[in-house]
Amino acid sequence: MPMNGNTQHTDNESATSEEAMEAQESPTATSPGGWGLSNTGWHRGWGSAPATEQNRESHISRSTALRNLRSDFIHANLTFAGNHQRDTALDSLDAKLWASVQSYRSSDEARKGSSPYPTFTGPQVLQRLEEVKALLNSHILEQQSLTNEIIEASNSLSSLRARKKQVSKEVDALRDAQRELEDLREIAVARLM
Repeated sequence: MPMNGNTQHTDNESATSEEAMEAQESPTATSPGGWGLSNTGWHRGWGSAPATEQNRESHISRSTALRNLRSDFIHANLTFAGNHQRDTALDSLDAKLWASVQSYRSSDEARKGSSPYPTFTGPQVLQRLEEVKALLNSHILEQQSLTNEIIEASNSLSSLRARKKQVSKEVDALRDAQRELEDLREIAVARLM
């Protein structure tokens, strides 16, 4: 099926697409996800998964990515598994930069700017996605831990501020008492017999 926006569906393609959609929505679809697998939506010729509360954000980003896919993407000659002629110059980049460059190169904006084609393979995307998910989960846990520490420190700081305020009031009261007693001592020494 061509991916140049002038797609024509045959009856066989429609039936296959409908079967794939039913397989995705079926409770027995247990594949872990990924391109070409039944529960991700990618199996529908770069279509998008149905929006639910759980996958609405990823649905939106996938839909946007597909709407902005460069119109000459098919000319990149990419295969899911890759081939020996694939440009590997970007492969050494860290996952965040790699994803950013590959995403940009996949966009129609890149085509309009005469940027090179993307060079990714399916396994690369899946591997880097798992790496990023693991790092993200780790950073989310650290973020939550730091938030808890800040809350504890804030509570401790609030407690210390309250205690300081209480002590400051007592200091002021004791200073007043000291001045009054010094005045009374002066009176006592001068006037008492």
